[in-house]
Amino acid sequence: AMELLVPLRLFVASDALRYLRGEDGGGVDRVAASTGARVETSDSGALPSTLDGAVLTIGGTMWQKRTAGRQLTDRLFEQQGIDPMRWTAGSGQLDCVFPTAARETIES
Repeated sequence: AMELLVPLRLFVASDALRYLRGEDGGGVDRVAASTGARVETSDSGALPSTLDGAVLTIGGTMWQKRTAGRQLTDRLFEQQGIDPMRWTAGSGQLDCVFPTAARETIES
C-alpha cells in the first residue's frame, strides 16, 4: 500500500512557540530528532505575520508525523498547566484550522 507523505502544518502563536523551543532553543529540534520527522518553522507569510506566530511543517512517514505532532501537542497542553497524560480531563485550548476541502469529512 502506498503511504501518503502529505505534511502536517501547525500554526503556533509566538508565546507558545517560545515554550516549544525551550530555554535553549532546541526543543523543536529534539522532537524532530526523537521521532525522525522533519520539522520546519516558518514565521514568514500571511498567516504567521497576521496572527503573530509561526507555522510548523511536519514531514515524514505517517507514524513520524503522528508522533511528532503528539509530542508538540502535549507540550502545548503542558504550557497551559495540563498533564499530557490526562489532557482529555483538562480544560485547555487548542485551535485547529482545516482546509475547506476537509469540511465535509470533519462534519460527518
